[in-house]
Amino acid sequence: MTPGQFPHPDPIPLPGQPTPGQFPPAGLYQPYGPYPPPGSYPPQYGPYPQYGAYPQYGPYGYPGMYPPYPQGDTNGLAVASLVCGLAQLIVWVLPGILAIALGIGALQQIKYRGQDGKGMAIAGIVMGCVGVVLGVVAFVLIFHAVQQAQQNCAPGC
Repeated sequence: MTPGQFPHPDPIPLPGQPTPGQFPPAGLYQPYGPYPPPGSYPPQYGPYPQYGAYPQYGPYGYPGMYPPYPQGDTNGLAVASLVCGLAQLIVWVLPGILAIALGIGALQQIKYRGQDGKGMAIAGIVMGCVGVVLGVVAFVLIFHAVQQAQQNCAPGC
């Protein structure tokens, strides 16, 4: 059997149907069947039904889960102190002094306001102190090295 052929050479029509290749007799079929005549489309429906408000959902998560961890408010001065403590690695001593001042101010605010960020403030103060001390030591060593170089230099240097 090739595509497009019937399984039987002559399909047998059902009673009341024309044989293949013949047209049905006139008047046998209704032109529109049970459908309404053209022009009456679309059917007219009433107004859309009114639905209630959307349901209010509870907090996210499934019932029985642990409640979400409360997010505290992080003190901005503590963040600035930490950033200045890290920035002194690039800019040298000045951000270290700012890190110390901002860290002390942040600890005061955290104490009175109950905010988060105490660890960042302490880290900024420590990095600021270490950076200032190392900066002063480096300055003294460089100054001393320049003095020694000038004293050891011949008169024509």
